[in-house]
Amino acid sequence: MMLWTLIALSTAAEFRVATLNIGHGRGTGVHQTLQTSGKVHSNIDTIGESLASYELDVLALQESDTSAWWSGNRDQVQSLSTILMMEHTLSGFHSKKSRLEYGTSLISRSAIQETQSIGYRSSFPLPPKGFVMGVVSIDGHRVVVVSIHLDPRRSSVRKRQVAVLHEVIAPLELPLIVMGDFNVEWGEELQEYCDLLSVKPYAPSQEFISYPKHNRRLDWILISDGLTFEQYVTESTFISDHRLVVSTIQVSSSAEKEPPRD
Repeated sequence: MMLWTLIALSTAAEFRVATLNIGHGRGTGVHQTLQTSGKVHSNIDTIGESLASYELDVLALQESDTSAWWSGNRDQVQSLSTILMMEHTLSGFHSKKSRLEYGTSLISRSAIQETQSIGYRSSFPLPPKGFVMGVVSIDGHRVVVVSIHLDPRRSSVRKRQVAVLHEVIAPLELPLIVMGDFNVEWGEELQEYCDLLSVKPYAPSQEFISYPKHNRRLDWILISDGLTFEQYVTESTFISDHRLVVSTIQVSSSAEKEPPRD
């Protein structure tokens, strides 16, 4: 029995993911327009240096600038990709006006395939939100990863936004990881989203505070069947007004693998 257990564990793949709302690189400042572009650049470098030690396989970002006047038009996703030595990126331009291009993004150690970027309609007076998604290969296992940012004010808007995500992922019969700033704590609303997407959180009733300003858990990593949480932490850092959420996840050996190449 002991030998069988060791063999079973050896066939399962583990990888590490994280999600962080980087707030356009403003750090813990009130707003990015109140800081110089040099300070924002420095903040992005600090974020990259802070994340490097985690040896991540996939990083989900929200409020990441690709070209924005308030951050000196520096592509923050590419900058972090370079610092982390994770060469594959996917950026969603959910806001594309007034010289501002930003949204959600993914940075991955392996190639991101079958990508999509979906922007939601803006919910006045707030700027638009959205999500990006793609398929990554973890030790030969295909896994769908999503970085999402939901509306911070109205549950009715968030429900419509999650419904759009469900429409997109429903045809994909692959393990799923949804990460991001959901702007909602655990309760009936988030439970409803988990049921719709067929995903589960880690210890939903525990206080993994991710938005210390209001002492709330707003940032989540949700996983589907075929995946298991091995470790889950919320890091107290000063790289953003949100905290970094990191999880080590195991892929079941029964999950779909890529077909062998000739």
